Amino acid sequence: MPKTTGFLSKMLDRLGIDSASRTNTDRNTFSANGCFSLDQLCELCEKSAYKACTRPAMMNQLGEALARGISNVQQRTKVMALLAMHMSNEDSVHFHGAPRQANFFANYAVDLMFSELDAAPNLPMETLLRQVMNHWVNTLVPAQDTFNITGIVYTRQEVRNMLAQGNFYSHRANANNDEIVQHVGGLLGGKGGEQNVHSVHVRAAGEVILERLKQAGAGSTVKTAKQALYSLKQSFEALQISKDLRKDAIEGAERMSVITQTDTCWSVKTSPAEIVTLLTRYINNHPEPATKNALLESFAVRLQDIIKERPCITGKLQMLLDVPSAIDPALSLGGRKLQVADDMQRLAARVNEQLTSLVDEDEQRAKAQGLVHNPLVTSRLGQEMFEARTVADMTRLYGVTEAEFRPELNKHKAGF
Repeated sequence: MPKTTGFLSKMLDRLGIDSASRTNTDRNTFSANGCFSLDQLCELCEKSAYKACTRPAMMNQLGEALARGISNVQQRTKVMALLAMHMSNEDSVHFHGAPRQANFFANYAVDLMFSELDAAPNLPMETLLRQVMNHWVNTLVPAQDTFNITGIVYTRQEVRNMLAQGNFYSHRANANNDEIVQHVGGLLGGKGGEQNVHSVHVRAAGEVILERLKQAGAGSTVKTAKQALYSLKQSFEALQISKDLRKDAIEGAERMSVITQTDTCWSVKTSPAEIVTLLTRYINNHPEPATKNALLESFAVRLQDIIKERPCITGKLQMLLDVPSAIDPALSLGGRKLQVADDMQRLAARVNEQLTSLVDEDEQRAKAQGLVHNPLVTSRLGQEMFEARTVADMTRLYGVTEAEFRPELNKHKAGF
């Protein structure tokens, strides 16, 4: 076997790949004064162990391997992700009968990974999916307005929101008691009377959230209400909110952080000062900046509400515990059923907006060609778009089973 030389061979030496292993009977090999297996080439790319002058040849070899067929799904996904992440805007790789750029492989990789994750959880693949999506949206096509992901069109902001919410496929935590969820959903949803913070079911749900807050904030450096207040003031000053909201939020935080009175109606003793501390620890510990900002803004709004409405001690506690609602579903007073309904309503509004745009275009095109627009076709299209978007988002992003969202889906479909 001829001795391998050149830059890539030196890099393989540095990576600890011996020369004997560089000749591989696998049909997917890369030649650079010698033969390297596809795994070795992927390792080079992952470590960015290449020069700009050798990158195009490496990318082409990865594309050829992909075109020849890679039976292992994990490896096929990795190759597409590497092409998306390592190709420059000037690079192109011949694939499926045409020259393809990084944008193509990013879209391809994202679609494949979502399809695989729909079938079974895979945390390493989900991590890779987030990396590729972030690179695709923010680096490869920073001016692109919409993104087609597994046949569903998302706006740039919707994709950013997906990336900001935390892990995909993260299942919502169920309330400890189905009866609690049912009663709280009815109370907060306006059924069976107005919301009443003294309801045993609302308080029970609040107690569940309180325990989860304690778990979520474990390990935080914020230990006291005084430390929480100092941290909140700094956060509110940096947050992009109105001056009036910032002023009221800081005033509310100052007041709540010194109230140690407990609510005798609750089975667990807590106070506004304790909840302010727990919320601050929970928000500070949150790994996603966008979600953290959304939680801080919700916190500011609730503190402003407390300043203006001056509720009783039970009301103060309940309003503070409601801060994560609609942002972190696992910490929602409304319960899973109400959250599903809210999510479904938002999805219906988004799809309706897309559908309206398509209908306007279709009507103009039909008029120009002397044709008549068919509203029945539009209705069916809207229903199909809504169902596809709902099934994808509710299962992937919200962790809701089809059995849970199907009744709401059918109800909203009738509106298209």
